[in-house]
Amino acid sequence: MSSRRPSRRLPLRLVAGLALPLIAFFALLRVLGNATGALAITDGLPLLWVVAYGIWRHRIEPIGLVAVAVFALALVLTIAFGGSPLPLELRRSWFPGTVGLVCLISLLVRRPVLYVAATKLAAAHPREVADGRPALDSPGSRRLLTTLTAIVGVTGVADAVAQIALALTVSTTTFVVVARIASWTIIGTGLAVGALYVRWSLRRLRRGGEPELDPDGGAPSGVHGSTR
Repeated sequence: MSSRRPSRRLPLRLVAGLALPLIAFFALLRVLGNATGALAITDGLPLLWVVAYGIWRHRIEPIGLVAVAVFALALVLTIAFGGSPLPLELRRSWFPGTVGLVCLISLLVRRPVLYVAATKLAAAHPREVADGRPALDSPGSRRLLTTLTAIVGVTGVADAVAQIALALTVSTTTFVVVARIASWTIIGTGLAVGALYVRWSLRRLRRGGEPELDPDGGAPSGVHGSTR
């Protein structure tokens, strides 16, 4: 029963993650009468929590610092441009856009970022990799990580493009609602496609599409003596 409770709560958490920021924005909009101010406060409060939590733990993650710095820059530009909400709206595209471009560029230079990351992780934890995971040099593993890199790249760029397009074409109030729904839809679609592809790849491995793992938990049969 305990293993099922987290899965049952997940939809509630997703709905809360989508609805609570919108509720906060419209509540602030009613109090302040200014969409730009409501957007700044709604987006700024979670970042203040990140900073406060990091100070309490005496450690702030680099990604948190970058997010705070980008928000601060967007806020300064908003003030400099006479209260224009555009910098705050465009700010939402930097993270998915950066991740997506990094993934796509890594494919162009034939060094898929997920494959490189997995290789470094395997080198840092050689015992865990040797306990039954397929060799990363096998064609199936490289193809899986390369395709996942492409999925992440396309998803990130698509999300960033959607955020930019909406920021340039709709009002702030409309942007707050539609951009969040669009982002969740795009990212959710990317996650679903990635999950389906992983399941398909694993089924192909079991059916013999790629070398099977040895019963003792070693590398795939036929790979021990192979070289690239």
